[in-house]
Amino acid sequence: MRLDPLAAAEIDRFLDCISNGKLTLAGPARDLAANPLLLTLSVIVGHPRIGEADATELFDRGIDVLLGQAGQHRRFLAEIAFRAAVAKGTPAGEFTLSDLALPADKAAVDEALALPVPDRDKAWTTALSLDERSAITSAEAESHLLTTVGGGWRYFHDRALAFLAADRVATCALAGDAPEDEVFGMLGRHLADPFWADVVEATGRLLELRSGRQDRPEPPDAA
Repeated sequence: MRLDPLAAAEIDRFLDCISNGKLTLAGPARDLAANPLLLTLSVIVGHPRIGEADATELFDRGIDVLLGQAGQHRRFLAEIAFRAAVAKGTPAGEFTLSDLALPADKAAVDEALALPVPDRDKAWTTALSLDERSAITSAEAESHLLTTVGGGWRYFHDRALAFLAADRVATCALAGDAPEDEVFGMLGRHLADPFWADVVEATGRLLELRSGRQDRPEPPDAA
């Protein structure tokens, strides 16, 4: 299957082929299903409920399906997505090592990339931690969450970058790993920005989903 966007008729034809009964997708879930990989995932993880939270629930389950045994990479990919969104000023599109470098390292990364023969090894190791490098390599070769474009990458769907940026914010908020101003400061500056709408909405929904899981009582011991 190509990864080019699907038209509405192609989505319906695919759903008809995999279901004995009439299977439909509507709302945000159908919009996401224009990406063939997400359309397949929507079937793998179960037909999502129709509602405002469809897109976030689909990504929450779908990202885990894609990562599989490399699930520990999720938080590093989320950090990468957040840094890329902040650097680009929008949680969409392509990003480079320069975008991912922390402020203190950006000059060194840009200098390494600007050499007559770019020192990509130095730029790579300066911009990213070992865990982040491992996560990117796995996301390209195994889960295909990332694809190489020019001198950088893009997530397989623009909304994947928005979702993972929200994942980073929600995780830090629940874990208390960072001051509230740092966690929510970026979102506050973009509340009226339509390009950040998916991040803001997904952050709230992820907090709701995860808080619900934390509040759920543990199953009784089988013993």
